[in-house]
Formats: sequence, C-alpha cells, structure tokens
Amino acid sequence: MRSIAAILAFFSTATFGGSVAGKTPAEMEPLSWMAVPNTKMRAVQADPEMYADLQGNGFPNIIFAWGGGVLDTQRLRMVIWGGGHNDYYGNEMYAFDIEALQWERLYEPTVDWNNCGDPNADGTANARHTYSGMEYITHADRFFVSGGALNCTSGSCGAQITWEFDFDTVSWTDRQPSGEHTTQCENSAAYDPVSGNVYFGDPGGLYSYSYDDNAWTRVNSDYLYARGVVIDPTRRILLMMGEGEVAAYDISQPNAEAQQWNTSGGDDFIAGTAQGLAYDPQTDKVVGWAGGAVYVLDLDTHEWTPYDVPGAPQVVEPRVWGRWRYVPGVNAFIAVTDVDDDVHFFKLSEGGMIPEGGDSSGSGPGPGDDTSVTTAASQGSDGDASASASASASASGGPGSGAATGESTAVVGEDVSGDGSGCGCRSSGGTQDRRWLGLLVVVGLRRRRTRTAARVLGRA
Repeated sequence: MRSIAAILAFFSTATFGGSVAGKTPAEMEPLSWMAVPNTKMRAVQADPEMYADLQGNGFPNIIFAWGGGVLDTQRLRMVIWGGGHNDYYGNEMYAFDIEALQWERLYEPTVDWNNCGDPNADGTANARHTYSGMEYITHADRFFVSGGALNCTSGSCGAQITWEFDFDTVSWTDRQPSGEHTTQCENSAAYDPVSGNVYFGDPGGLYSYSYDDNAWTRVNSDYLYARGVVIDPTRRILLMMGEGEVAAYDISQPNAEAQQWNTSGGDDFIAGTAQGLAYDPQTDKVVGWAGGAVYVLDLDTHEWTPYDVPGAPQVVEPRVWGRWRYVPGVNAFIAVTDVDDDVHFFKLSEGGMIPEGGDSSGSGPGPGDDTSVTTAASQGSDGDASASASASASASGGPGSGAATGESTAVVGEDVSGDGSGCGCRSSGGTQDRRWLGLLVVVGLRRRRTRTAARVLGRA
C-alpha cells in the first residue's frame, strides 16, 4: 500500500482530462471525466514470454474479445476477467484498486488449459468471452460467472458450470446448483441487493440464481441478446436494453414479464447493445455509457438526458460489458476500456444535484488527447478478435503453479505478490453476512465526503 504522502504527491502534480488537478475521484467536479495517469492494465500483465503459449491473438483481447468486469465493493476494486476462443488463453484475473489507484494481478494463469471444455486440468475455470455474465455477490463476498465462450480452437458458447471465485482463498468452486439455465452467447447478469439473487439473461430466456439456495429458476423465455443490464433496487426493476428496446421487469414478482418502456432522448444510445449501465443512488437515476456522451435516465419520466463531456476515453470494442460501474463512497463511475489505456472516472453530481444543462460540451482535452503525466507515486457475431500483444513488464511474483483441487474447489496462484501473502490481497474482514452492504444502496446511505476522501487517499 502506498503511503499517504506519496498519494498526496501524486494528486498534487497530476493533470486529468476534463478536470482540475489535485482532485481525487471523490473530489471531482460534477459533470467531469478524470483519467488516472499510468494506470494501464498491461503493466501487470502475466509475463508474455513465460506464458508465450497463452497469448493467442494477444493480451488486449482479455477486454476486446467481449470481456466484462465487476465491482468488488468489499475491497473497492474493479475486477476484469476475460479471454476465450482463440483470442487469449490465460485465465488469470486482474483488479484495479480504487483506493491505491493501481492494478494488481490476483493469480497466475493456468498453463494446461482445457481446449473447448471446463474446468481446466487443475480444477480452475477456463478463460472465456465473459460478456456481462459475471457479477459480485455482495452478501456472500463471491465473484460469480456462468456461460460464455470458452478457450476453444473451434467452438462457440455454452459453458455450463456455475462458478464462484473466493478472493480470500484465491480459489474457484463449481457450485453444482439445482435447476437449469441456458448458456448462449452475449449474456448479461445483474445482482439484486434486496433478494440476494443474480438475474441472468441470454437468448434462451431470463433466469434468477439464488446463491443461498444454490438454485437456478427460469423467470421467462424472453430473447435477451447482448443487453445492457441494470437493477433499480428501490423500485425493484430490472432493465434490459438494446437494439432500440428498453424492457423493464418487476423483480418483486416471481414470473416477471417485460414491460416495454417508450423512452425519449436516448434513441441513439439504446439502439446499441451491451451498453454500460449503473444505478446511481445519489440521483436515483440510471446512468449509461458506451463511449462518447453519458446518458442519464429518469426512472419516473423515462426521459434520457445526454451529457457530452470532454475527456471520455475511446472505446475500441463498442460494447462495454459491465466495465462501467458506480463506485459507492466516491460517488463516481469507473470505466475500463483497454489494457493500454488509463482507467477513467466520471462524476455526475454533487450530493445528488446535477448542474443545469444537458448536452454539456465544456472545455479541455477531448477523447484520445494525452493528458497523462508521470509522478513518483504512479510509476509503475462471435468470431475471434484480433489485437497485437507486445511485450511488457510483468507483475512481481513467481510463476505460480496450478491448483490444489478438493471436491469441486480449486486454489490457484501460490504467490503473486512476492511477499508470501498468497495473492497480494487485503483481508476481507471476515466471512459474516454482507447483504447489508447492498442494502446501503437501496436506502441511499452515503459517507461524508471528508471520510470518503481520506479513504481514497489510502492508509498509512
């Protein structure tokens, strides 16, 4: 963990696209973007020479090849996991620590990967196009993934296993649940903090997964291909949008049926697919982004307001797949778009108040402008995607052997951090029930900004 003095030095010298120098993500001005310098994920890439046989079409395809992300709210970090098909064969996981403002690799990739199957020989989950079929189950403190397009020299979607990943023990577990669900391409998932269920949609239908009961239940048979997905926990509404449609499901009902919303002001945005969507408890609105303008949906009037704020990152793969998340505590949205681009944050409001005027143009650097600086504290359609993977610095730590497998659990990554801690992760604070963390979103509780800023700056 970097010292408070080092992080303060970073923020005192850094210049951010579309924002004022000296700001943390929590202290950004409303309606502004911030690029955090020297936060490219490639800096912690698993050694491409050591793992030459895993490169496929290149490391960038861990994102470009329909790769998704989730927000681990317990540790305050964005988790990225992807690859699959012939694009990238490594199954290692990456996380961006929002307190430390730096990436880490959570474990080493499995060398002996399963060609067109799951699990790998060491019992771990095989890499895949993850789409938005992943979520963080807050109350259980578990990473969830199901479906996707596996590592396969000639294959498609249909990964059947329901996986969980334990960040503390660095282990994968095949949950072997009851019930069934389809696992077609271009899936989407969202966690409901009220029920504790994950809602999962693909072209075969909408399903709910209960972690506590370890059971799948079919909700309906709707065709849900590459949908942007978000849950409004106050109204108990699941939104699935894409291809010009906005479908609302009342998830307080066991067999929710789609209600088509006729929204206004966002036709271009909803015409796409797999948009980044997040519920903002400060404004009580859904906030979406797929490159370019940020779109804000009023959940009562069904009106979209676009905010075209300079400084947004470029999106090479035009679908976001869950790599856009609202970050509690800092009241900002995080966006991860490319292993070779910095992590970005977007601030919509201050205390729930959005500055007047949609279609904000502002001034300052635009997309693609180089606004990064180097400081002492910051050194450091489903076919195959194609992107080059150049050599880069690897994260510290040994190669890490495979996994020790018991029943259906596989432990991975003996020591990535190099300090003997196993994975370089901080303690999660125990295994007690954490559903209250999700309920904080429902009731709209927030920390004071002074405490939030202190948390982002780090601990001595």
